[in-house]
Amino acid sequence: AALEARDDATEAARKEFREVLAKVRTEQKVQRPMPGAFLPQNKTDLVHQCIELTEPQRAAMDGAQREGWGALRDKMGAIARPQDWRDADARQKFTDAMRKVREDVDAQTAEAMALLLNDEQKKGYQTAAAALDAYNKKVAEIDSACEKQLTELVGAEKAKAMRAGGFGPQGFGPGPGGPPPGAPQPGDAPKGEEPKKATQF
Repeated sequence: AALEARDDATEAARKEFREVLAKVRTEQKVQRPMPGAFLPQNKTDLVHQCIELTEPQRAAMDGAQREGWGALRDKMGAIARPQDWRDADARQKFTDAMRKVREDVDAQTAEAMALLLNDEQKKGYQTAAAALDAYNKKVAEIDSACEKQLTELVGAEKAKAMRAGGFGPQGFGPGPGGPPPGAPQPGDAPKGEEPKKATQF
């Protein structure tokens, strides 16, 4: 029941988020369709999916994203995977560390990309970005409420294991549709380099 309630609430939040994005795309006169039923997972996605960019803007933003992917690859390579995947605490630390890296790099890359937008485009981007922040906040609150219910039902340890074992909408791992072409994968190291060593959890 707790998981079902979480899924229903998350779907409602997704619907609300999608409606805001549809309005922004209409106002921005975006011609290309949204990628299936998938929603943007981060603010760099918002720029590409909700703003009608010129070719010069695209070229400049591709450069900014390549720099961001390089930074992400380096930082991800410094995060070691748990030595024992049965250790729920280690899995959660790994998930949290990956999420933090992705969020930090995305914020920096999106900020660089937003500087390339004109005033009208920036308005649309800011509206979409605020909607993404609100959606993420709701999903986090929904997940927290679900974890609390699971803890009451099955105990803290099992609830923690269930939470760490499945990465949710904002957890580590490729978002719906997978990562953008050319984006680094977990554990990747720059070409010609060995993955960096890091302290094990």
